[in-house]
Amino acid sequence: MTSRTLIIFTITTTLLCCDNFKRLETKESVETNPTEHIFNVPVDKLRQTILDSFNKNKELSSPFYQSSIFYFIVDMGSGEHKMTVSFKAETPADSLFGRRHFEKPNTENDIYIHSFGQFWYSPIYYAGGQSLEFRTPFILTLEKINEQ
Repeated sequence: MTSRTLIIFTITTTLLCCDNFKRLETKESVETNPTEHIFNVPVDKLRQTILDSFNKNKELSSPFYQSSIFYFIVDMGSGEHKMTVSFKAETPADSLFGRRHFEKPNTENDIYIHSFGQFWYSPIYYAGGQSLEFRTPFILTLEKINEQ
């Protein structure tokens, strides 16, 4: 009797959850999103600059955090409010969120950037006319391409 009740409860719960599905809509990105970039600085200096930008110089009022990817606007009933998403950069030496990434081979020079699980609204993906919540880590792989 108990197993029958559990099965019925599971099926009922699954069916009740299905009515929340909405058709996915996409919008074109206004800006291009490059997946690689060449910097004309030594790798060690670039790596330290990135780490400092996310970990030491991360005042939320800084121009760095005023970029559109780092906040979203939410209406809390009394008007729109800017909600800032903060990020942390991790290395193999101090990884917590990125620990599994750094267990992979050839990742010792990577930087794992995460938002502590916070989300922001996607500018591209919508459902029912509403922006979808979006969260993702960013993995920066730094490679020296020449000795200049």
